[in-house]
Amino acid sequence: MSDRRRSALASTVGTALEWYDFALYGMASALIFPYVFFPEMTGAYAILASFATFGVGFFARPFGGLIVGSLGDKFGRRGMLFFTLVLMAVSTTAIGLIPAYHSIGIAAPVLLVICRLGQGFAAGGEYSGAVLLSAEHAGKKNRGLFASIPGAGNALGSIIASLAIIAVQQLPKEDMIDWGWRIPFVASLLIGIVGIWIRTGVAESPEFRAAKASAPPKRMPLVEMIQRKPRNFIGAFLLSIGPNVSSYLPSAFALTYLVTQVGVDKNIGVVGVMICNFIKFVTIPSAGALSDKFGAKRVFLAGALGLALLMVPFFLLLNTGEQGLIWLGMFLIYCLCNDAMLGAQAAILSEAFPPHIRYTGMASSRELAGAIAGGTLPFIALALQSSAGGSWLPVAFYAIALGVLAAIGALILRGDGANEPERITHTATSEY
Repeated sequence: MSDRRRSALASTVGTALEWYDFALYGMASALIFPYVFFPEMTGAYAILASFATFGVGFFARPFGGLIVGSLGDKFGRRGMLFFTLVLMAVSTTAIGLIPAYHSIGIAAPVLLVICRLGQGFAAGGEYSGAVLLSAEHAGKKNRGLFASIPGAGNALGSIIASLAIIAVQQLPKEDMIDWGWRIPFVASLLIGIVGIWIRTGVAESPEFRAAKASAPPKRMPLVEMIQRKPRNFIGAFLLSIGPNVSSYLPSAFALTYLVTQVGVDKNIGVVGVMICNFIKFVTIPSAGALSDKFGAKRVFLAGALGLALLMVPFFLLLNTGEQGLIWLGMFLIYCLCNDAMLGAQAAILSEAFPPHIRYTGMASSRELAGAIAGGTLPFIALALQSSAGGSWLPVAFYAIALGVLAAIGALILRGDGANEPERITHTATSEY
């Protein structure tokens, strides 16, 4: 197997194992944790409190992105990906061992938040490192395709997490709340061991080795990034808002909305998310391949503007209560719009910064957007809906505004960093 295929496989599988943990928490925060860690709250307040712990992980992600990214630019991508995998596995396993609120009181949600911070820190450095390891092994011609492939690992992890949630929900409710939900979390320790084994055979990125050989590592990659690429950092931040909206609105907020407002069975939303994640095995790499052919900005803009145009139809489809139409709505936002943006984002951000500050630039901008837009989205959406008497319109308008901001981010990103076909040669050599 060639180095680029081996790195793509290891990046994708490792990301899948990490994202299993992160996605598992997201679904559990909507469907299980309100009963386990916030039983004294009722209705929307318990769900809001649970979504708040969901958001905590996102606010840890920029710190993970900055610190892990800086270390990755100094010492290499490969070592940091081992670190993030271990930290994620340990944090997730610990969540499954936390006693419930009725056993230790307020200490239970406090411990939950601490573990969630560990998850967020690990996730902040994982995805960008996996994308760069794959992209930098790929070379220039197929960089969009290979940069997008680890995104399919996110889908695989979400599928496994969905299956785990569906399995524990088959238990009697008391057993599920008491012990059943813990099994998928504790299993993360074994999953982490598998991920470490898979990544042991991957070589360090050739572009990182070349950058390290040509110049000593920078002491402050973040400072140099802000000095040399401020416009690209701002553009990358705004651009990264879009995939967060198109991902967490259907996969987190919609799960609660379908149960509490539409009144459908809770498994309809979970199964819909799982179906969409199977489709992502095709749509994400396709977006990467289209980025190589037509330009990543064009593909990204199609997804961002599609998000803005399809948000109202998305809620209208959910409100029908019909299983097939609900899944169609999820497909439009969670597959078509999200994957166009996600696949193209990988291509754009892997070319937006020179190799010696690339990990820092990509991880810090992407994860800052994840904290501000993704981590707060379920909480803000539920608050907007509650303040409007259950109406979905404020949520839709909020998502539309964020989609437009993402499109603006793509437009202001300088062409010398984006993976446009006619400028693909502007990689390492033009930045030194």
